[in-house]
Amino acid sequence: EHNEEGAFGVVVNNRIPAHVTLQSADGEEAPVVQDVFLGGPVSPHICMVLHTPEWSCEETQTVVEGICVTEPSVAVASLLRQSVAGFRFIMGYAGWGEGQLESELAGGAWLSTPVFADIVMNEEPDKQWEAAIRRLGIDPLMLVPSTTPQ
Repeated sequence: EHNEEGAFGVVVNNRIPAHVTLQSADGEEAPVVQDVFLGGPVSPHICMVLHTPEWSCEETQTVVEGICVTEPSVAVASLLRQSVAGFRFIMGYAGWGEGQLESELAGGAWLSTPVFADIVMNEEPDKQWEAAIRRLGIDPLMLVPSTTPQ
């Protein structure tokens, strides 16, 4: 999300050394163990489920075409019942104050791309960055790290 108050986003490829074992309402363990991803440093105790639109409910919000987000307390039971693939638990988010992200973009701190839902939801997390860079027509081996202090 990006508005006059600032910007909100989540990192989608930062897997952390934790797993979530889903359980049904009666406490029976489900055969699904999900990785957990750190979406950013802000409010790391807040969890959201990022998923494809193949499953949704009244509380689901479409982020962009092909990517939705739902609060886990609402999503987990349905995801288990329907054996939905293609969802991720994201803890925390990244946030920027008014004008902060624009300043970082203008300073060249970021490469901006459209959102590629297929990369976000289907590509292995450790291959997402390279896949997105290549989709822009950039060979990642040609990128040179900046040595200029910010």
